[in-house]
Parts: sequence; structure tokens; C-alpha cells
Amino acid sequence: PTTTTTTHPTPTFTSPTSKMMKVLLSFALVAFVCAGGDHDHDHDHDHDHDSGFHDMLQSCGCLMEEYSLKLDCDDSTLVTDALATLEQNSCNVATNCNAETQTTTDNCYKAYVTVQMHHDYCPEDSFPEASIEAFHTYEESCGTACEIQKKADASLPACPVPICSSKPQNTQVVYEQKIYKSSEISQMTADMACTSATNCTTECKSLYVAMRSIHDLCDDDEILETIEVIIHDVEGACPQFGGGCNTGTVDYDPTVCVKPTTTTPDSATFTSSTLFVSFIVTTIAA
Repeated sequence: PTTTTTTHPTPTFTSPTSKMMKVLLSFALVAFVCAGGDHDHDHDHDHDHDSGFHDMLQSCGCLMEEYSLKLDCDDSTLVTDALATLEQNSCNVATNCNAETQTTTDNCYKAYVTVQMHHDYCPEDSFPEASIEAFHTYEESCGTACEIQKKADASLPACPVPICSSKPQNTQVVYEQKIYKSSEISQMTADMACTSATNCTTECKSLYVAMRSIHDLCDDDEILETIEVIIHDVEGACPQFGGGCNTGTVDYDPTVCVKPTTTTPDSATFTSSTLFVSFIVTTIAA
């Protein structure tokens, strides 16, 4: 008998390097890098500040030079006259005074810069408490015009470096092995009655040092408004605390002009990533 042999065809499998796989891989790479380049900026950024300078603000020395402004902690009339100008020109209205964008009248801008740099640089007892409170009224509408360190007192120690947070309630500082959380400072001040002249205790001074560090070294949007108020209440009740501690250095010259940093690393990173994706996709498609 004749034997018949049947030959079965060998199965054919699609290569993993097919055009479809290349396209899918291209989409995956684009999605991955774009997700990284456009990440969420709303999450909490905790960071240490070792100076009171914002990266995007010029120093007050630049404005002193540009507008011939005077800084003198012994001349309180500079501040009282500037405050009178702010009041006369309705500078508490944001449309009249926005120092950060400089969309402001010359009168408001110059007067506000004068008040702000004296408030930020001079010792707390240089001006009447009413002048300090008035500054915060205009601070809300005018913002921050420039950066300047607090005048250092050679008799005081350096302030502890705070951990500043974009969520101000999370801003905190460690001092003398104790954690001072912004969200708890108001209650701590009340519990220890630190705004009373009869309770200027060692514990209240430590609390004041913690507030001073946060107040002077963190950005405005990293500080609870309650701390902005309480620190001046404690200063008024306990002038013997002085500045509490130094956030500036003894050899600091406030008249020196320091221009702002203008780098944008996030944009640069995204651009590089985009170019990288283009290169990969082109290579895969070849």
C-alpha cells in the first residue's frame, strides 16, 4: 500500500517589533514624559529657608537706589510720613497698590516701599506699635515690594531655620528640642498668656523666637495670618525679648542691590523631555 505523508504549515507569529508595537510604544513614552512634565503643583512643598530672600524679588537696596529712598531706623518720621501718604492716596485698594506687579501709582509705591523696608529691617521698638499695625493693613493690598534682612543684634543668637510649607498651617520650627507648629502657636500663646506684660517668661521667649524665625524666614504665603498678629502682640507686652534672635547677619548691608533669580527649571525640564520624546518616537518609527 502507498503511504501518504501530510505536511502541516509552520505557524506564523507576528513579530513584537511590528509597526503596531512601535506605535503603542511611542504613545506610552509620550504619555509617561508628559505626565512628568506637567505634574501637579498643588501638593505641599516643605523646605528649609536659610535666608529671608525670595528668588523672584529684588532687594530693597535696588529700590533705594532707583527712587532715592532713605532707610534710617532712628528717624520715625520717615515711616509716619509714608503712612500718611498711603492713607491720602487710598493705597489700601489693591488697584492702587500692587507692589509685586508694580501696577501702582508712584505715591503708593514709594511710600509702601519705605514702610515695608523699615518694618522688615529695623528693630521692633524703632516705631510706635500703631505704625506696625498700619503696615499690615497695606501689606494685604500692596504685597511685597522687595527683600531685606532684619537688622542683626550682635548680642543675640542666630534664629533656628524653620521648615516652611505652602500650607501655612504646616510650617514649623524646632527650637531647644521642641517642635513649634504654626497651627498650635496661637493656642500656646493664649495658654501661657504671653501677650501679658506679667508673663514674659522663658517659655514665652522661646515661643517668640519660634515665631520670629517663621515670620522673618518664610514667604508670606507660608505664614499663618494669626502669627503675623500675635508676634507683634508679644513684642508689645515683652519688649525685653528684643528681637529674640537674628534672622540676618551682622555684616549685612541693606543698601546693596541684589537682582532677582529668573531661572525656570520646570519649563526647562519639560522642554528637554519633549525633545527626548521626539527623538525616541522618530527612532522607533524608522
